[in-house]
Amino acid sequence: MKNYHNLKKQLSLSILIKYVIAGGLVAVIYFLILKLLVNLNVNYSISIFVAYFSTAVLRFFMHFLWVYSEKTPEFNSSSKRYIFLLLTSYIFNNIFVQFLLFLGLPKTIVIIMSTVFVSIYGIILSTLWVFISKK
Repeated sequence: MKNYHNLKKQLSLSILIKYVIAGGLVAVIYFLILKLLVNLNVNYSISIFVAYFSTAVLRFFMHFLWVYSEKTPEFNSSSKRYIFLLLTSYIFNNIFVQFLLFLGLPKTIVIIMSTVFVSIYGIILSTLWVFISKK
């Protein structure tokens, strides 16, 4: 319960709005890249890898320079933590996707659900750990 209150305190309305806008833009780009690769019959795991890491730099700088700018995060520590977030998000995303595909869900639904899952995981870690204030 303490973590929930800490998240609620750290997650201001302006951060949430900026996160949704930035995340929405990156998610659209991710979705389009993933959908294109899947339609080209590229292996699904490779498609996820390419789409995910091709949007990683854009996502980091949008969060660092805009979403969490009011918290004045420190670049060096934020970038190291962000790499951890990227790697764990990628691993969790792949496990989640493979599970949903195993259940027989359509690929488009799987893409949407995995994007939502990774977004929720990302905002929690970004807010509480990755982009912390240098104060």
